[in-house]
Order: sequence, then C-alpha cells, then structure tokens
Amino acid sequence: DTEAVRKALEAAAADERLASLQVILADDEEESRWALSDVLMRARCQVHNARSGYECVRMARDLSANLVVLNEVLPDLTGIAAFQRLREEVDLSPVPVLLLGEPGNLEPGVEDLYFLRKPFSAVELIAKVREACFHEEPPVVEPMPERKGNGLAGRASVLAVDSDADFLEWLQAGLRLRRIDCCSALDINEALGIAGARRPDVILM
Repeated sequence: DTEAVRKALEAAAADERLASLQVILADDEEESRWALSDVLMRARCQVHNARSGYECVRMARDLSANLVVLNEVLPDLTGIAAFQRLREEVDLSPVPVLLLGEPGNLEPGVEDLYFLRKPFSAVELIAKVREACFHEEPPVVEPMPERKGNGLAGRASVLAVDSDADFLEWLQAGLRLRRIDCCSALDINEALGIAGARRPDVILM
C-alpha cells in the first residue's frame, strides 16, 4: 500500500525530533550504507557514515551522537563488539544503539540494545529509530511476499507506480534495504511497458 508508506514517510519528515538527531551509521557495504543514509536523511536526521567499528566509536564520541546504527558485521569488529565498546565510554553509555542483522547471532546476556531483523523496510527503520530514541511502540508491518518457483530464495520483485519522483526514490531506497529488486514508473503507460518487459511479482500503486 504505497499510500500508507507515503503517509508514514511524510510524518517522519515532519517530525522535528528526528531532524535534531545526530546519527552515526556504521556499515562497510556501500549500497547498504547508501540506502540506509537515504532513508534517514529524508526523515531529516543528521547522518554521519562510518565504515568500521573503531571509526564508529570515534565519531560517536566526537559528534555527540544521539543514536548509533550498526551493521552486525564490520571489517574490524562485530556489531556486538562495537556496541560493547560504546558502552565502555562513560559519555556514550546512554546513547541508544540499533543493531541490524539476525536475532540468532545475538550473544546471551546482551541488554540495552535495539534490534532490527534484515531485510526490513524504510517504514520499519524509521519506526525502530523512534522506538530507540523516543520510546514509541513500533507499528506492526506486514512482511513482503516471498518469490516462488524455480527454487529462488530471494524476495519478490516490485514495480512501484506514482507521479511523485521523490516519493518513488524514497520507496525504492526502503525496498533495497529489504534486498528486494525494484523498479518504478511515473504513470500508468510507463508502468504497462515496464510490467510487460520485467514481469514484477508485485505492483504498488
């Protein structure tokens, strides 16, 4: 439902609390980092990118971070190890930390850590940021349908149709976070041509 997504993302962009957040984003994968940054910046968060765990800790200290977002695997440290280093810093111990990855990889006894399972949508990411920083209850989000047939384990391919190019760019960034193949069209005629050529599993209008 693109209208529901649009409303959620417009509400995020209008939330002055999000606009005041200094967010450190630690992810060494360029495409993933770009997609995450795009969603957070469109919510008007101030995003600072780190490519390693040690760089993340340094930036969080230097920039007085309000939130740290960590990929569970980094070149020099695991996400958990980076989280533990943040907690060892007196000035950083109150800063909320959001880990992106698989719940089964969490070590026993880890507390005071927010978690978001991959893959996830832009709406889920913003909701988890609000939960971590403002203690808001996250909404229930329906999972995207699985792609079936031919033994493929990937997610569904999506064609998004909307006349708002900025909204489509934001929506595509969110879909990339869920590792979903996506394309877009600005009108129904363009959508018909793309649908005939690419045969998407899901069309969002």
